Amino acid sequence: TRPGKSTKHYLSDGRLKYFSPFRLLILSTALLLILIQSSDMASNFEEGFMMSVEENNQGEAEAKKFETQKVAHRIALIFQEYFNILLWLYIPIISLFTFLFNRKKNLNYAEHVVFNTYYTSVINLFSVILVPGYFFGYESIMMYIYLTLSIGYFIWYYRELFEKSWGRALLDTILASLIAFTIYSLGTGFLIGAALA
Repeated sequence: TRPGKSTKHYLSDGRLKYFSPFRLLILSTALLLILIQSSDMASNFEEGFMMSVEENNQGEAEAKKFETQKVAHRIALIFQEYFNILLWLYIPIISLFTFLFNRKKNLNYAEHVVFNTYYTSVINLFSVILVPGYFFGYESIMMYIYLTLSIGYFIWYYRELFEKSWGRALLDTILASLIAFTIYSLGTGFLIGAALA
């Protein structure tokens, strides 16, 4: 409930009093993966992905359409099999930008990795709590709740950790997230392309 203060305390002198951020990340990701695999969310992701590919390729010849569907199926499988790694790859990227936006705060890059690892772990736990809503057919409501919680919590955590105003925290988190997500998308796209090749 006080993420900024507890992270500062963890980084300064209280490391033995807190659960390790990296253990928490592995545990929360494992819980999320177990829930996703035990539900039909993974197959729904693949179906939605395949439908969007089919819509984009309606005018193509049948042979090319089949090849595109094969590639799309392989991409969906990569997302399912390497979900945890793809999730964790975002942490060092967003950490770079929270570090660059807060160079005067006397936190080094590794400490920003700790901050973003804790944040990702909490978001994983939010997801674990919200996944049961998918079982009952509330996908769109759960998605809105998830987005609101993840964005709101990041702004709150960022504001408290770096002692900024709400407006500055909002601006910084939007800019850092947009830049990091763009680089992350390009990087993961390149990695998936290399894996397919």
